[in-house]
Amino acid sequence: ERYNGVSKELANKQNIHKFLTIGIKTFLRPHCLKECIESIRKYYKNIQILVADDSTDDVKKLNKDIIDNFNQIRLFDLPYDSGLSEGRNHLVSNTKTPYYLVLDDSRQLSESTDLISMVNFLITSEYNLVAGICSDRSEEDSHYTKQFVSYRYVDDIPVVKTKDIIKNEPIINEHLIAY
Repeated sequence: ERYNGVSKELANKQNIHKFLTIGIKTFLRPHCLKECIESIRKYYKNIQILVADDSTDDVKKLNKDIIDNFNQIRLFDLPYDSGLSEGRNHLVSNTKTPYYLVLDDSRQLSESTDLISMVNFLITSEYNLVAGICSDRSEEDSHYTKQFVSYRYVDDIPVVKTKDIIKNEPIINEHLIAY
């Protein structure tokens, strides 16, 4: 039996790497990239990470040195200042898993980031996207509206549904997962 085009097997801590790849687009922020990767590895040791880097050559060398300290990371060297869309498109085109997490280098996972539940929601539902609003590292004291947004296709048209809206709650480290 299959859910949403994926085998009936559900994701867990040991097999999450079969279902999900994390893609990080980075540009001129090696300190952010390092913290982002460290946060992923703290909670998910074996998940595949793809990094698209369109920084200057000297920053690319710093990023490569950072990445060499971790396992299961592929680095893609893009032309200087290729842009966010080019980088993310490159990452998606190199993803081999059914699900993909878009993550900016300035984001970090926390103990409340439950990628396994998010993936299992996608596996067992008709939805194709789960999203969350997040804060920047530099805006941790700001208040944001936290939303859980999902959508599905009806006759090739995306239909958006918003659930669990919590207004004026400060949030940090919420992330987007998309397929």
